[in-house]
Amino acid sequence: MQPAWCAAVLAILIPIVSQAAQDPRLAKQQWIDARLKHRKVTSDIHLDLGMLRYDRIDQVTDNWSSWSRLELNFVSTDLPARDNRTGQWHTGMGDTLMHYALITSPTPGFRYGAGLQVTIPTNTRDSLGYGRYTWAPAVMAEVDLPVSRGSYAQLIVRNMRDAGGDDHRTKFRQTIIQPTVQIRLPQHFFVEAVADGRVNYETDKKWFVSTGIGIGRFLSRQAMVSLTWSKGVKDDMPNYDTELEARVMYWF
Repeated sequence: MQPAWCAAVLAILIPIVSQAAQDPRLAKQQWIDARLKHRKVTSDIHLDLGMLRYDRIDQVTDNWSSWSRLELNFVSTDLPARDNRTGQWHTGMGDTLMHYALITSPTPGFRYGAGLQVTIPTNTRDSLGYGRYTWAPAVMAEVDLPVSRGSYAQLIVRNMRDAGGDDHRTKFRQTIIQPTVQIRLPQHFFVEAVADGRVNYETDKKWFVSTGIGIGRFLSRQAMVSLTWSKGVKDDMPNYDTELEARVMYWF
């Protein structure tokens, strides 16, 4: 059975009448998001992931905005796979992700929306990606926090579904839950707490849960850098033990 929240996806997409002013976070903008992640999968297996995202927000109506994303992934790992049974290091392209969502702000300081994420198996080796096409309906909610201007709490939930691909690869049917809390500090610094919870319905509901903490700074109105460390606290899949992520974002 799919989680009950999936039934709400279409309902959330129905426009509502709102008298709220345009939220500045939903105003037209675009940015590049570059990330470098180092994961310790086990004590003997590691994975380096380079992620390049292009995000864009466009105002659709006075109260609704669209959020689109293209994500390219580049991977280097010694993870054993069908084409790497001895666990040698291989480097190449990972999966490509595309995302589209509609978001609204019915009241000042609160935003919600829904969309769809698609994964295309552009990985050049088995160990570098899923090897399957997937689609994932998603819902999100975000609220401003009163502790400081720019602080917020966010929740994104996706239901990843398999859509075909390499028959030798494991099919995907996962629910992914990702909360984030970001607190703005003086001198343009911020701290954030992140979590990632995943349940795999194709493997007897095996779970992966990680929690992490990060620190970052806005260098200008257009640039931001951050560093985040995460720890897997429950890893039945497995996914990873620890992850260190460096991120640079640039608005233009």
